[in-house]
Amino acid sequence: MSYSGHEVDKPFGIALGHAPGTVHNINARNAAVTAAEDLWIAGGNWTPPTTARIHQLASTVDTDGKTAAPNSVGARTVEVKGLKTWSTEESSETVILDGTTNVATANAYVMINSMRVLTRGTTSSNVGVITATADTDNSVTAHIAVNAGHSQQAFFGAPSGCTVYMGRLYGNMLKATGANVSVLAELLVNPEPDTQVAFFNVRHTFSLISDGTSALTINYWTPKKFTGPVMIKLRVTPSGGTQDVSGGFDVIVRTTGT
Repeated sequence: MSYSGHEVDKPFGIALGHAPGTVHNINARNAAVTAAEDLWIAGGNWTPPTTARIHQLASTVDTDGKTAAPNSVGARTVEVKGLKTWSTEESSETVILDGTTNVATANAYVMINSMRVLTRGTTSSNVGVITATADTDNSVTAHIAVNAGHSQQAFFGAPSGCTVYMGRLYGNMLKATGANVSVLAELLVNPEPDTQVAFFNVRHTFSLISDGTSALTINYWTPKKFTGPVMIKLRVTPSGGTQDVSGGFDVIVRTTGT
């Protein structure tokens, strides 16, 4: 067995700004898990675009972006971060909302890693639910819950030419009343998202129990390493009832060779 101290030190140097790389803190919540579901605020299972798609951004409430500032309420602009292809690094753009009317992204995306409200009116954040829906296949790729201001989704994609280091994985559940229940959490990894988006390998599992371990953090002394292109997500499965589960993971993305 060989050991490279340099490899272990890379993520910490990146986090401290000593080496090129970007830090991503991925966190999500599903407040009503009833079966095996991906961990995101929208609930149910998430479907990534089957190929690069223009996305339509819209709110469920017209006051998000409909009235000109400073008299508007709700969100005005949203930042979208994602991958245009599985061979180009993450890029971003700003979309000006128009209430319930669809506004197209300037770029087509194979993966939207996050959305967040950049500017708003007189309210603290978005009044309605803001979604990014892919053209053609109509998959909702990203979702911002009411007044959240940020997409809460435990999904992440990195392109070829990048290495992903995962330093922390975590999950917790609100303790339910009545009978004890458990939640199985699975870290799922798709090592070939450039050719297919449906199949994932299980890379780590852990459990949460309502009467006992309702929160768990797993710190990897040697960070888990994934080579791009790669798609990573969390899936949770309750033993019964409707459960409120949150969790996520922390990664550092480094361009290969830097």
